Amino acid sequence: MLYGGIMKSLRGLLFITALTMLLPSFCAAADWGVSFENKLGGAQYFETYKPLSLKSKTEALYYEGVVAAVYQRKQGVVGRIDFSMPVTPSDVETWKTADVTIQTSDLKSWGTKSNIELGYAIPSFEDRLVFAPMCRYGVNFTRFSRPNVNILNAGTVTSVVNEDCWVHHIDIGARFTNYISDKFTLKFMALCGIVVSNTVHTSEVKSINGIGGSIIETDMSLDYRFTESMRIGIGWFFGVQNLEGATSGAIVWPDNELYTYGGTASLTKEF
Repeated sequence: MLYGGIMKSLRGLLFITALTMLLPSFCAAADWGVSFENKLGGAQYFETYKPLSLKSKTEALYYEGVVAAVYQRKQGVVGRIDFSMPVTPSDVETWKTADVTIQTSDLKSWGTKSNIELGYAIPSFEDRLVFAPMCRYGVNFTRFSRPNVNILNAGTVTSVVNEDCWVHHIDIGARFTNYISDKFTLKFMALCGIVVSNTVHTSEVKSINGIGGSIIETDMSLDYRFTESMRIGIGWFFGVQNLEGATSGAIVWPDNELYTYGGTASLTKEF
């Protein structure tokens, strides 16, 4: 109860601080825009239970649609609030021990991600290169669905097993912007942080609280301004979500890692 209260207070404080710093700038209707981003690539998901030397692996296509409100300028407070929906189609998950397959299942996922960032832009080289150290608070939700679980020598379970994973994380990092010309802008972002809360709820067993983890995200894009207020961009992205699971009685939530990577295409409207 105490931990939950602390987390709620921290989230509230971060939200109020962000609004206090960003709203005056947003209301001025300058230097901000709305971005629509599409990420397409691949995902790899691994689960590991070391006491029994169990390992699973899944590889699948990955898509994520992102909507973001961005406040960006060459000097001073900057920020970003975004919401996205990642999804992977059904693919095969394989469990092995000592390189022997003991279980397979279909595995697909969908979820939501929301982040709020605050930073301070510092210009250099006649304002063409801008460095902005950033701090971010984020919440990730993922639902994993497993129909047709096939257990070696035990038959197939046809009922769908759903696993809902909630992750709260705090990250630090930076965004770099290179204003190459009036038309072209090169952007790079790198953030890493700690998981302050991770919980899983399943359709078969009770909830289990994990013991933390880490987040790494990076991306790069090249934007082209084709009108005074419109930009398009292409680039790439890479991310890692590493979670430490836990046990509750006889129920185990294995340690797990999710890797996402691929290309991006974006459209930004500036105001």
